[in-house]
Amino acid sequence: MTLTHVDRLRRVTSVERLRTTSYGERLSRSAGADRMRRVADPNRLRRAAYAERMRRIPAPSRGYATFKRGFDIGVCLLAAPLVVPLLLLCAVAVRLDSPGPVFFAQRRTGRHNHRFRMWKFRTMCKDAEAMKADL
Repeated sequence: MTLTHVDRLRRVTSVERLRTTSYGERLSRSAGADRMRRVADPNRLRRAAYAERMRRIPAPSRGYATFKRGFDIGVCLLAAPLVVPLLLLCAVAVRLDSPGPVFFAQRRTGRHNHRFRMWKFRTMCKDAEAMKADL
C-alpha cells in the first residue's frame, strides 16, 4: 500500500504528538526545533489537503469566462455614473489639502510575476517613498 503525502504527514504528526508530553516543551528542547516544527505543524496537514483539493478543481469553461467578463464590464458601466463624481470629489480634496500631484503611481507585481503600474489617490506627503528610509 502506497501512502500519499497527506497520509505521511498525518502519520508523522500523530506519532510526534504521542511522543510529546507537552507539545511546546518538546519543540523548544530538541536540537532540530525547526525541523520538528515543520513536521508537527498542526496546520501543515490542512494546507496540504487544501492544495490537493485545489489541484482537482477544473479550469472554468470558456463560456463561463466570457459571461463573467461581460458581467464585470456591465456592472462597471452601471456603477460609473455613481462612482465618478465621488472620485472627482476625492481628487479635489487631495488637491486642496496639500501641494503635489493628485495621483500616486507605484509598480506592483501581480499574478505570474507580471509587473504593472497601479494608480492611487495620494494620501501621504509628496515624497513619502523617498522619506521611507528616514522613518
